[in-house]
Amino acid sequence: MGNGGRRRSSDERRTGSRAGVRASYALLMACARHPVVSTLMLAAAVSSCRCAPLREERTLADLHVAVDAEQGRITVAHGDTVLLDMLVDAQARALGVKDGDASYTMEFGMFDIQEDLGAYRFADRLEIEAEGEDEEPLALRFLAGEELLATGLIEEDAGGVRLALTAANGNDRVTLGTRCTFAHAIGLGAQTHDVDHVGQIVPLWVSEQGVGKSDTDELPALWQLVGRRHTTHVPMPAFVTNVGAFVVDTAAFARFDLCATDAARASFEVWEPRLVLRLWGDESVREAQAKMVDALGRPPPLPSWGLGTWVDAIFGSDEVRATAQALRDAQIPASALWSEDWRGGSFAGPEVYRLDEDWRPDPVMYPDLAAMTADVGALGFKQMVYFNTFLTQGGDVFDEAVGGGYAITTPEGAPFLFTGADADFSPTGLLDLSGAEARAYMKTHLRGALDAGVRGWMADFAEWMPVDGAVLASGEDPALVHNRYPVLWQETNRAALEEAGVHDDAIAFVRSGHLGSQALAQVVWAGDQRTSFDVDDGLPTVLPIGIGLAAVGFPFVTHDVAGYQSSTNDPTDQELFFRWASLGAFSPVMRTHHGTHAAVNVQWFSNAETTAHFKRMAELHTRLFPYLRKLADDAVAPGGLPLWVPLPLLYPHDEVWALKDQVMLGPSLLVAPVLTRGAVAREVVFPTGRFVPFLADGAAVVGPTTVTVDAPVDAIPVFVPAGGIVPLLAEAVQTLVPGVEGVSDLDDTEGDRTVFVALGAEGGFTERTGATVTLTGEGVAPLDGTVVGDGELVGEGFTITLSGQPADRTTTLRCR
Repeated sequence: MGNGGRRRSSDERRTGSRAGVRASYALLMACARHPVVSTLMLAAAVSSCRCAPLREERTLADLHVAVDAEQGRITVAHGDTVLLDMLVDAQARALGVKDGDASYTMEFGMFDIQEDLGAYRFADRLEIEAEGEDEEPLALRFLAGEELLATGLIEEDAGGVRLALTAANGNDRVTLGTRCTFAHAIGLGAQTHDVDHVGQIVPLWVSEQGVGKSDTDELPALWQLVGRRHTTHVPMPAFVTNVGAFVVDTAAFARFDLCATDAARASFEVWEPRLVLRLWGDESVREAQAKMVDALGRPPPLPSWGLGTWVDAIFGSDEVRATAQALRDAQIPASALWSEDWRGGSFAGPEVYRLDEDWRPDPVMYPDLAAMTADVGALGFKQMVYFNTFLTQGGDVFDEAVGGGYAITTPEGAPFLFTGADADFSPTGLLDLSGAEARAYMKTHLRGALDAGVRGWMADFAEWMPVDGAVLASGEDPALVHNRYPVLWQETNRAALEEAGVHDDAIAFVRSGHLGSQALAQVVWAGDQRTSFDVDDGLPTVLPIGIGLAAVGFPFVTHDVAGYQSSTNDPTDQELFFRWASLGAFSPVMRTHHGTHAAVNVQWFSNAETTAHFKRMAELHTRLFPYLRKLADDAVAPGGLPLWVPLPLLYPHDEVWALKDQVMLGPSLLVAPVLTRGAVAREVVFPTGRFVPFLADGAAVVGPTTVTVDAPVDAIPVFVPAGGIVPLLAEAVQTLVPGVEGVSDLDDTEGDRTVFVALGAEGGFTERTGATVTLTGEGVAPLDGTVVGDGELVGEGFTITLSGQPADRTTTLRCR
């Protein structure tokens, strides 16, 4: 080869191209001035001049990219739908850079971030690089006058388009502005206040959510305790709109202005030298969202027992055994117990129960962990425990971990200490997950629990990673690792499960996360809601959090039935427990928690009424197993929906984008819980189509419309859209763990079925086993019937066909 056998890099080719342009231009000008130059020589000079093009158009994946340097415009579109429209001129503020600085003060996992007030310098001119094949990235230059502010690359990216902007001249912050092409935007992670975020400025930084929240992002007087509007455990720089899906691929602090400052303009700011915007479009919102999630990664499959009910069990191994037996005696379906205090706990006063910050089983409360897990396992329960990455002075591993060099340190090499979360607010450090040695150290403790028969844990916290004054083993800037710390925690958990060979039968559930968590976090819980109906931080925040998480790739969401935090409000009462347990039944994972005030919170065992209600809800949740199992399989497969489906993914043209008190459980259950104290009815917004009450004989509703429906305290409004088919176990089994002698278990879920069918449109449902129910025809006359094995049920204007069923299965069909 002429270049010595090595193909020049794209940077070399571009450098050579620019040099060639300058040389050709000089030759052309010289020729033009020479009086005797021949026409042939001039033509040769012109042909050798490869000037930068003024316009480039490409189709990348199924998106059309157009760059017009003369107009200074960059557009990305799917057909006629424009996702990105950047106008690079002096007024549009499409690309800005600056050299910034900030301080990050942390207390109790909350952050006071103070930034410099320097102004961005914005590009007023766009250039396209002179050379580049269609299969190569499209290279751009952004200038202010003659000064280069940033370079850019546009290329195909996992079914979409990636625009990468890199600041020049040592600038370390980038902002990108675009015309506000979208009318709605859902996602951004675990957001408590809203579902549609258009018209908001959203800062994105991993943080404690706060105990109670304000309505703004201004720093409150008690910022160490009270959350702001957008403080969250899982801030996600990703969202889904009516025109496509957007991700800003960064681990740094980010701030999105979603058409708030200027209704015609959106902007994305990152506090690092490179801003990467990823875009996906398609014919539907659902398909664009699926492409985004496929690119971000999907979590590991959930074992079947994870779709059962998880019950909190504390106060020592004898009490855990007693809880297991009480559940079986009451015939309450449950598949897992989780013991948050396995490392120790005690009452701080007569009501508040606080955990010890040890890493090993408490020798007094849990002296026989392995025997306990075996005993509850014999009753059909998987046993789960609790871990976090705090290194609390006085804790059982503090000296060992600090001495081993596993803690985040100060510049002087001492452990970086802050006020901790234990009962005594002890000085506390944090495991340095940026270092392989610290991760290996943590895995020895996780493996110890697994060796004792534990099959999962709450992988708590990970929001408290300090920045100012912190030194990491990796040598990285803490400000660029802070948001990644939850991801490192999840990587450590996943590695421990895989190395132990139990990853197909164990679950680590988390409350914090960032980009990268999608492929790691099996289950995410909604955080520490207050035990109240308060809209800032109580039961009403669960659905917005779940919808925001589901939109950006977290299909398995759970929450504490019935709340956690009672420090600034009353403990759980019976009404709250009833309402929260009902929502739990229609959640991907139904899980209880004792809460901070364990001695006084109303729980499932508090009285005969709470026990009966919890049993009924746990039975309903368990009976949904055939439906949930298939939803869970689909959710981790390419193109799959999350289990809690934001309504805009299915009804993008209806007025449902801002709905934060309704959600779909799969495509066939519209769930509308009561979230207001004292209410016995609520308004339900119905999208376009026919809806019928689930497992009930009420009248059908044809949307789009809003209807007030009855909702007594022991009920939850749930509806099925026309064509929806929901298979249920004919009777609830006691556990979704297989092979449990003397207990109805997962192996018994292949028995009879009750199938609820919503008439009025054609539809179908296929279980994991291949058993299929198909509805043809659009008749709506109600009909009940039974079919044994495969067969048909014929109604007035419709036919139900069963195929792939076990020959001895009796299917009871309820068609409404």
